[in-house]
Amino acid sequence: ARIDEASKNIIPGAEQKVRELNAKILAAEERVKSETDALNSGWWEKEKARLNFAVVEAQAEMMEQKNGIQKEIDKAEAEVRKEERKAASLADREIQNLQDHITGEAREVSDKENQKRISNGIIESNTNEISRKERAVQEFREKYIRISERELTSECYACGQALPDDKIKEAKEAQDSELRNIQKEGRRMNEDIAVMKEESAAENKKVEKLTAEIMACGERQRKLKNDIEDVEAKKAAMVENAASEQKADVKRLKKKLDGMACIERYESAVKELEEHKNSERSKPDTTKLEAAKSEIRELQELRAEYSASQRAEDRVKELEAEKVSMQERHDSVSYQIQLTEDWVRDIARAVEEAVNGLFSRVKFQLFEEQINGGLKDTCLIMWDGVSYDTNLNTGARINAGLDIVNTLQEIYGTAPLFIDNFEAVTELEIQPDSPLILLEQRREQKELEIAER
Repeated sequence: ARIDEASKNIIPGAEQKVRELNAKILAAEERVKSETDALNSGWWEKEKARLNFAVVEAQAEMMEQKNGIQKEIDKAEAEVRKEERKAASLADREIQNLQDHITGEAREVSDKENQKRISNGIIESNTNEISRKERAVQEFREKYIRISERELTSECYACGQALPDDKIKEAKEAQDSELRNIQKEGRRMNEDIAVMKEESAAENKKVEKLTAEIMACGERQRKLKNDIEDVEAKKAAMVENAASEQKADVKRLKKKLDGMACIERYESAVKELEEHKNSERSKPDTTKLEAAKSEIRELQELRAEYSASQRAEDRVKELEAEKVSMQERHDSVSYQIQLTEDWVRDIARAVEEAVNGLFSRVKFQLFEEQINGGLKDTCLIMWDGVSYDTNLNTGARINAGLDIVNTLQEIYGTAPLFIDNFEAVTELEIQPDSPLILLEQRREQKELEIAER
């Protein structure tokens, strides 16, 4: 918007127009001189003309020198601004590089925190399962003691007669078989407990290692932030020290501009002319002279407009340079935003894959992509690509539920399952790991029937 506003004041070919107007002004000034010579007569008029010419000549010399010095000043100041922008850009790039490293460290910390949470989850799950199995082992041990201490009777509990030897032997074998089964199941559970303890110990070591790595990342982040603060503190000094030679030239040229000798000659000629004007007794007809002076004033005003156009053009160039710098900064920020969004998507994908890896057929959709490219938390159960809550039939819902239950039983232990509306199931695609109690409606069945499959 600032470039458009400055561009409105630009007049094409302004520099050429200024040169043409300078030539016209000089021609008009010559006419002023000629008219003055024609109007004035005698020594007084000639002296006044001489003074007027001296004023014009001093003014022209002053303007020429002033314009030359001002161009040098403008050039030096432009170089100063360029070097200052360059120094600031170097500092900004260094800061950006440090910020990119901080972003990388933060991403690494997040990954390690996720791994640490997963390991803690495994440890907690193993701890609960170990406690459950240890209680079961204790129950087996108590049951083994009760059965081993139970005495076998050799008499019939009903009639009191002695039991045949084969019956006594059969009872003894049944007791021994039950004790062997208890021992076998106890050993299996103890083996499971040992395996889970080893796994928990390995995960504990992993957690300790991840904790140390996270602390190291945090330390590196703090160092990088300190480095950024150092660069930001040095940035002002870098900009201030940039183009020191050009800055010295600007000061020298401005001092030279203030002390030009032609300014003193111009002011002296004007003062002498004013003194003669104050002592003037009569004035001749100066109509043509005033017309020429009026023309000079108009040309000078027009020249001022074109000079303003030149300044506007210089301002547009400066704004264009600022626009390029801002675009570079915008591109850098856009790149950081894209990296952040990609990282969020990678984390979401990893979480979803980790959850879905626990199930055989059921898939969970935990994140939903929005129109604006962001992610929204959700939790949809999918069976062969069909949502559980929308178009999934009863049979498929039952199979999906069995898949979920199997996974939960692996964590919390088995229990009997009740399945209602089993008549809607044509094929049991998921085989459960626990006893099933199926409730099925049959049109030809008039009475309740309990049957074992």
